[in-house]
Amino acid sequence: MKRSKKRNHAIIVLIVLLIALAIGYATFQTVLTVNGTATGTMTWNVHFTNNTKFYEVVDGAKADTAITDTDRANAVVNSKTADPSDPTNAQKDAQTVTATVSLKYPGDAVILETEILNESSQPAKLTGYSCTGAGDGLLITQPSSSAITTGELGSNNGDVLNATNGKCKAQFLVKWDPNAATFGDAQNHQKTFTITFTYSQDTTEKSVTTLTHSDNT
Repeated sequence: MKRSKKRNHAIIVLIVLLIALAIGYATFQTVLTVNGTATGTMTWNVHFTNNTKFYEVVDGAKADTAITDTDRANAVVNSKTADPSDPTNAQKDAQTVTATVSLKYPGDAVILETEILNESSQPAKLTGYSCTGAGDGLLITQPSSSAITTGELGSNNGDVLNATNGKCKAQFLVKWDPNAATFGDAQNHQKTFTITFTYSQDTTEKSVTTLTHSDNT
């Protein structure tokens, strides 16, 4: 009987110790929490600069200085205010150029040099390029890539402008076809042309194959 009582006392003491141990562990329990906020801060603004100008052709190359005679040739970069419907609500300006050229005779030509600036928060990739309006005496050609300085734009899709002030240039020869006796329409002898560049976000998905953690470091 005495042994049974001693055994019961031992069991009770063990239970009390286990309870005390559990309480001790509970006392030192800590919950660590990370509260965060992620914000998308994209901006989008690709446009022409005021360095879009016309140049005379001298000895088969672009003249050193731009044409200042606006009756001969003129390129005006047009401004545009912010577009409220744009989800980025970025300032949209200088997205079109009004160009006027006076060609004097068959074979006469000038060079239009455009400069494009990317002020977006991400790179911009050229995804479309077109030139329309040539014909009826008007020739519009682009010099070979060797005639465009390193880092400047060719007519190839996929060219990328770096984020935040990435720039490029493209040159176009606007010429009266030397084999055409007449130019444009019969009344005004005019031709309209359009050169279009389409830029899209150059986004590369970022992924991680393995996430690691370290202990006791």
